[in-house]
Amino acid sequence: MKEDFKIRRFHKDDAAAVSKLSAAIPELNPWPLSVYECVQEAGFEGWIADCNGTIAGFVLTRCVSDEMEILKLGTAQDFRRRGVAAALLTAAFLGAVSGGARRAFLEVRASNAPAISLYQTAGFRPTGRRRNYYTAPVEDALLMTCDLERKTQFPLGG
Repeated sequence: MKEDFKIRRFHKDDAAAVSKLSAAIPELNPWPLSVYECVQEAGFEGWIADCNGTIAGFVLTRCVSDEMEILKLGTAQDFRRRGVAAALLTAAFLGAVSGGARRAFLEVRASNAPAISLYQTAGFRPTGRRRNYYTAPVEDALLMTCDLERKTQFPLGG
């Protein structure tokens, strides 16, 4: 059964729940709670997928000049394959483009095939590799970029 969820902005009150969710996602290297608590003060943007008061997923980004970096994107296990990550990417893309971003980039674990597939469907292409970037376990990061100016749909297609 597909759950209904809505995308909303990240609020400081979400920090504890996002920190807990991040720690439960094996593919992510979670940040300390204190970092999530000061996301907005640090100039990051964030969106939450909210399903009846439960955080189904989140994305955190940073825009500098005409570039957006996706810092964290995570979906709760029970909400995977339900469009949550695509909806979060859409919010991040639209927010970045409205702020003048022309390009997006990210790092993803080289072994995270579902995430890589999602990012490729959203228009990202591999552009490099960072050796031994991740810990627990040690693993390479695949660098991916997306030309936002050429996109006609967010996040899929174009």
